[in-house]
Amino acid sequence: MIDGAALARRIAERTRLAIPPHTLGGYGIGGLLTPSVLDTIGGYGIRHDTPPGYAASAVLVAIVVEPGAPERIIFIERRADLRNHPGQVAFPGGRGDADDIDATATALREAREELGILSDTISVLGLLDDVPTPSGFVITPVVGIVRGPIALVPAPEEVASVFLASIDELRAPGAHRENGVREFLGVSYTMHEYHWERWRIWGATARILHQLLSLLDGE
Repeated sequence: MIDGAALARRIAERTRLAIPPHTLGGYGIGGLLTPSVLDTIGGYGIRHDTPPGYAASAVLVAIVVEPGAPERIIFIERRADLRNHPGQVAFPGGRGDADDIDATATALREAREELGILSDTISVLGLLDDVPTPSGFVITPVVGIVRGPIALVPAPEEVASVFLASIDELRAPGAHRENGVREFLGVSYTMHEYHWERWRIWGATARILHQLLSLLDGE
């Protein structure tokens, strides 16, 4: 099981609270963000200016919490005929729109459009580090708690399938491996890969997942 209080503190050390504190009550991990913990939130994840030719985007790293069930993360499999990242496992998300006030708004809108998750059912904890990609995006990961059970409605024009992966199983020995180091935009990155059941999680999605799981492990 997740140590919710510890996760809240670790995310607080790296990020900012994206929605008012009073909306967090009753969401398991979110409900553990007491006023004293919220007072410590002042930092941000690593932000990157969007280089020329790149598009700002955001994804929702949604942790589903419900009584009697392990905590799980929502992933989608993108359709194989999409222009960007076809057939890949990803978090729900996409390019920012002109009407989005910030990355959190983008992530919540995309989660609603792709999976039918209503914004008022999501308790946002904050942001992880931005991830620039060779495909021309700068992704801001938005971490949120979703209280289950939930009924997902995948958008058929974008989503081939959806699955919820157990966090405990993603942290289990053998689920993760490193695939060397790559340099991009002058920064060296370790390439991560996860396997859960029949799914291979790699690329930017694996990098984001690795940061979240490292926070859970206290790193």
